[in-house]
Amino acid sequence: RAASRLIFAGGRSVTASKVLLNLPSNAIEYLSRDSTLLGSSSAAVRRLLGAVTTIPMVKVYAWYDDAWWSTKLGLMEGAFTAATDGAPLEGRYHDGPQRCVVGRDTAGDPVYSGKKIAYGNCSGALEVYYGIA
Repeated sequence: RAASRLIFAGGRSVTASKVLLNLPSNAIEYLSRDSTLLGSSSAAVRRLLGAVTTIPMVKVYAWYDDAWWSTKLGLMEGAFTAATDGAPLEGRYHDGPQRCVVGRDTAGDPVYSGKKIAYGNCSGALEVYYGIA
């Protein structure tokens, strides 16, 4: 089984049987054609790299004073797809931050838990993005 040796800045190296190159296509395009990745790669690898396509996407976090997915539904992780004939809206329950109040201090200011609490008194951000139709 073939392996790749990856050498990092500072001299550390690792050997891996599989390597995932998690780069946008424009970054792959800027790789030197005589680089180790492209220069010694097989025709199949070069063909796969040439087939990389881009899909422009933007994600945003919608802030809610009541993190309803957590406080009302108890959803701490998972994804959703909106049932709509309009834009293909999707999101994830677990990606955004939450602030859950667990009490008050002597001055009456909220004390936060530091973690998400299902069915708690939480505000938070829900990650939303347009899916691919």
